[in-house]
Amino acid sequence: VKEAYLETVVPLGFGLEFNGAVRATDYSNSGYVTTWKLGATWAPIEDIRFRVTRSRDIRAPNLNELFQAGTANSDSVRNPAFTPDLANGPQFFPYSGLTTGNPNLDPEKADSWNIGAVVTPRFLPGFTASVDYFRIDLEGAIDSLSAQETVNRCFEGRQEYCDAITDDPIRSTPTVPYKLIRTQPFNFVSKLVRGIDFDAAYRLPVGEASAITLKGTATRYIENLSDTGIPGTVPVNTVGANGGQASTPKWIFRANLNYSTPSFSGTVTGRGVSAGKYLANAIECTSACPTSTSQFPTYDNNHVKGLFYVDLNLTQKIRFESASEAEVFFNITNLFDANPLLLPETGLAANSTYSDLLGRQFRVGIRFKLD
Repeated sequence: VKEAYLETVVPLGFGLEFNGAVRATDYSNSGYVTTWKLGATWAPIEDIRFRVTRSRDIRAPNLNELFQAGTANSDSVRNPAFTPDLANGPQFFPYSGLTTGNPNLDPEKADSWNIGAVVTPRFLPGFTASVDYFRIDLEGAIDSLSAQETVNRCFEGRQEYCDAITDDPIRSTPTVPYKLIRTQPFNFVSKLVRGIDFDAAYRLPVGEASAITLKGTATRYIENLSDTGIPGTVPVNTVGANGGQASTPKWIFRANLNYSTPSFSGTVTGRGVSAGKYLANAIECTSACPTSTSQFPTYDNNHVKGLFYVDLNLTQKIRFESASEAEVFFNITNLFDANPLLLPETGLAANSTYSDLLGRQFRVGIRFKLD
């Protein structure tokens, strides 16, 4: 990777400040990209500061997406050219598949907006709060297609997908070709994510050197759309869905209460997500249900609970007569041994991103600092 960047901050007066940046990046595999940021802050009074940022951001493909060695499977795919009234080949093709990386991937590109404000009121020393709206439009996101989707896209005339399909000359017959299909990641997904970030903290001094600090952060997701462009699929807003892999709870939150002295620190943390649906595109019904499909499956109960976990962290400093010092710590993760999020039909943890899969955990340790 070769990079060069420039960054600047320009005071404009009246509490207004411009900030900007540009970066040129050249990847040996993924090529050249330019990213940039234009922003401004405005503080009309000391208590509040407004901010806005417009940026072009990228994510380069990682090593696994580029060079994954591959896993093999065999099955059959439907011939998209087949129609019962025409003699245009077999209805299905047998195939051997190999899932590999794709060294021809390009960096993902996103256009982002961030608009918000920070409040630090002088009448309440130690308090600060911020609210920020964000919108991210992502093009060319990296994802993988199934063997059937690869064949369908080749049939649509997309050469990059046809390049992933060849015939096996040994196992093919004159009437039924045996396919060799590489399923690889491609830059084909478009995403739109919108939401609001909340952050607040309050520090209250207690005595001369002690303090109590309360801090909370939360994100309210508004929209999370993913469009693969595959014919027959409908983009679904996954906000409010807690189950499966493509899930986005409406609320994700975390709060800390800390008491600290020069020699001791104790923190209680609460974290979790709001309740929601099992799947965003599922249909909940108990009678007269439509036919269940992969796009719109039916469930008699499409609701899953939220999650809330409590953690505890205690730290005590120990000083010796020499200049050396030690720190003893005691941590409990998931203090009340709360359950993970469960899938309706399997009873297994649904989403490791938000669920605690191990239950209550204890850690005890000591750290030394020697001079």
